[in-house]
Amino acid sequence: MGEWEITSLENNTTLDLTVEGQTATSTSYGTGSNFNYTITFNDDSSLIANGSYDYTVTSSTNGSETTQTTSFEDINTTGN
Repeated sequence: MGEWEITSLENNTTLDLTVEGQTATSTSYGTGSNFNYTITFNDDSSLIANGSYDYTVTSSTNGSETTQTTSFEDINTTGN
């Protein structure tokens, strides 16, 4: 219970794909930065998330690499 600040965000993903007999392997690594984001967990199992952050993903498919940064701003989410 209580309010939590997000201080880090990371993920790694590896996909092996086969489409029409062609196989490809794709990997991605994502990190968050510039956090101004909190999540409040309440006694009734509800939550409120507010804030912003940037998320950078570097993906590689069969040796071709791309990097993209997305800014998530004005997040205002509720749920259970």
